[in-house]
Amino acid sequence: PPLITATLAVIVSFLPMLFITGMMGPYMRPMALNVPVTMIMSMAVSFTITPWLAYHLLKRGYPAGGGNDAGGVGTPGDAGAPQEESAEQIKRTVLYRLFRPLMAPLITSRPKAWVFLGCVGVLLVASGMLAATRHVPLKMLPFDNKSELLLVLDFDEGTTLERTDATIRRIEGSLRTVPEVAGFTSYVGVASPMDFNGLVRHYYLRQGSNVAEVQINLVPKKERSFKSHALGLRLRDRLTEVASAGGANLKIVEAPPGPPVISTIVAEVFGRPDHDYQDLLAAARTVRQRLEREPGVVDVDDVAEAGQAKWVFLPDKTKAAINRISTEDIAAALQTALAGSHVGALRTERERNPLEIIVRLSRSERSSVEDLSRIRVKAASGHLVALGELGAWSKHRVDQTIYHKDLRRVAYVFAETAGRAPAGAVVDIQADRAV
Repeated sequence: PPLITATLAVIVSFLPMLFITGMMGPYMRPMALNVPVTMIMSMAVSFTITPWLAYHLLKRGYPAGGGNDAGGVGTPGDAGAPQEESAEQIKRTVLYRLFRPLMAPLITSRPKAWVFLGCVGVLLVASGMLAATRHVPLKMLPFDNKSELLLVLDFDEGTTLERTDATIRRIEGSLRTVPEVAGFTSYVGVASPMDFNGLVRHYYLRQGSNVAEVQINLVPKKERSFKSHALGLRLRDRLTEVASAGGANLKIVEAPPGPPVISTIVAEVFGRPDHDYQDLLAAARTVRQRLEREPGVVDVDDVAEAGQAKWVFLPDKTKAAINRISTEDIAAALQTALAGSHVGALRTERERNPLEIIVRLSRSERSSVEDLSRIRVKAASGHLVALGELGAWSKHRVDQTIYHKDLRRVAYVFAETAGRAPAGAVVDIQADRAV
């Protein structure tokens, strides 16, 4: 029956959601169970409660003896005339006259019925081929028309805050020429206010001189001819050129129409336990190069960090002990010189929150090892000793962050799609994975 067939079709269409992985899995996987249970219960109701309820709501009495008594209920033989009259009324309806010429040949002729079923099968296969031949894009949720866009910029580790700010100012100048932009707010060195998308993508953890974000507010939807997605496509080339000139990796982030994910395309590179993490990063760079060659794939990035050096002060415990200076005193002096120390708070009438008072050396006095070596540490006897006399500086390379998944080391490569369905790009990339 059509009811059973339709129920099974809906159940089968939702079962693939059981195999959705990643951050969308917790949102979509329950539907693979909830929908079949709901459809089975609906079918049970249609077979039991619906006929019973229809019988009691639609039943009526027929007059006995051909209709002499309006209120009586006749025998089955007496009810023949009213039933024939009702059948004739149905045959005179427009729906019956349209539907019967179509269905009667399929019911009365077996060859015609098989031809009809064959045509339905061919159309079913043809509809599936539309996706296989890329005539219909495969996307879980359509793009929404939001009133905001977010620009996320990542510079190499060690980039100065001044260089990051200079690039942001050039991007701001480019945005001022776009009539659809109502305003924007830039955040250099800190994260923008967190939303649900930023929570999932960990944007709230972004801090440092090499990160920046620009929150763009668009004019109302009725006052612009471009949707937010189309506007992002239009601005991408212009903004990417400005960001690349400043050495930044630019990402145009749109508010997702559904549950957010860390990225539209995520490649996970694993290796054997005896592989060094640099081997995984080298393989991740190969994957990144392949993604960058794919048309419609943008905002490609990976977890590899730019090489940078750090200076470590190694105290000479003998000299420090002679001057009665502890390692804690040396660390406190460097902390105050480089990061500053909180010494109090200032309360003013025009400030909602107390202003912190931080004591720190000026940038010109803490920009080199020689400057830091001249810092004087107070000994227990009261005399001052230069930091350079209490130890030596050693140059080291900053360690690469090592990521893990399921207790295995992994290197990630992230990418987005612009003007193209993600499924098509993933299929094309996986097609030459073994090459």
